[in-house]
Amino acid sequence: MNVDVRPAFRPQNPVQIADSAFEICRRAPATFLALSILANLPLFAAIAALALWIRDRGYTWGSVSYFAVVGVLSVATALAALARAVGTGALAHAALTAIAGATPSLVTSFRAALRRSAILGAVSAVRFFAVIAGTIACVFPGVLALGMFSQAPHLVMAEDLGVSGSLVRSARLSTQAARGTMAATLLAIAMMLVGFVELAMTVELALFLAGAIAPAFPVAWAQRPETAWILLALTVVLAAPPVSAASALALLDARIRAEGLDLELRSELLAGEPLSFAPVEDPA
Repeated sequence: MNVDVRPAFRPQNPVQIADSAFEICRRAPATFLALSILANLPLFAAIAALALWIRDRGYTWGSVSYFAVVGVLSVATALAALARAVGTGALAHAALTAIAGATPSLVTSFRAALRRSAILGAVSAVRFFAVIAGTIACVFPGVLALGMFSQAPHLVMAEDLGVSGSLVRSARLSTQAARGTMAATLLAIAMMLVGFVELAMTVELALFLAGAIAPAFPVAWAQRPETAWILLALTVVLAAPPVSAASALALLDARIRAEGLDLELRSELLAGEPLSFAPVEDPA
């Protein structure tokens, strides 16, 4: 079922942005879910492998084999972080495509993000270290950095900007995007908390029923520390698409407020031209 998620051509409040984010994801749920899996699971798996190796083989610290495996897993984690940045760009591309009135494609969105992998990786790294440094310094600068650079990946995909261009433009639009950024942040927090609790309760109920039906069913694995990590990974996978869609809507809302984009979009729609808000298409 196709869902009409064309731009509303007017400023939106945080509630409207959050509601529209779910409508965007409904346009192509399988595509958004697949992109979220590709973006998030490799990083969670790499971090888990590194943490488990250090925890279980820490007694061999100092041996060549220990540091060799740590080195390999560290490289794998770095590559997974790059995949996370590319996946973020692919989700942004899919959300922007849906907002423009087209149906997102897994291959098209991932290919478009892959072509900009170096830029997306650098933007994500700058944003990550800015948030970490600001948080360590006094918390508030970290929150400020997160808000200022929140639109950078979407600007890379929407306007084909470079590292400095996307970061500077995101910072300039951050004031007008504050409402949308707040909606995306609250949506992320709510989905993470509710999703994690719901998944944990579902697992507990399933294990209880399995134990009642088959007393010999092995349920001890659910008490392992890894279970919480797996549930967190699943929660992030489910939460990432609507949060990315909300961020795309925040960018649209900011440009409407700051640049009068709604007037431009109306004229383009009446003329039957491609919407300027649509992501930049790569040549075949």
